Amino acid sequence: MIEDAYYKTFSMNPKAKELSLYLKKNFSNGNYFSAYEAGFCGYGVQVKDIYRNKSRIKSFLYRHGIEVPFELATASKYWSSNLTTWLREVKLSTDFGHTIILGILDTVTLLRVRLLYVQKELRRISNQEEYVQQVKWLTGIPA
Repeated sequence: MIEDAYYKTFSMNPKAKELSLYLKKNFSNGNYFSAYEAGFCGYGVQVKDIYRNKSRIKSFLYRHGIEVPFELATASKYWSSNLTTWLREVKLSTDFGHTIILGILDTVTLLRVRLLYVQKELRRISNQEEYVQQVKWLTGIPA
């Protein structure tokens, strides 16, 4: 029996059942440890969801002939609280249109809050003594 050894790295379909069968077949008495990423490329999927919903709002405004004021549109690539406030107060021709904007804006806000929460938790956990070395190794990998 080899203690604290790594077998190998490999790729397989992202299916828990397949992984379970593989591990039981090849390492029936083994202890298994795994790392989880938010997506195959880190948080890229979550960030893309945020951008996608922001684009929906911009497209919705464009279709209704509403331009974002220049000072709000060019201030930063990130949405400021001033822009968010303006979006919440923008007047559309129907109440339903305003409801749509608020719904998408709430989705963006929720996604941003969840992403921030996960990032803070990872930062907190990564500073715990038992994880410091692993974090150092992981962050030292170029890519």
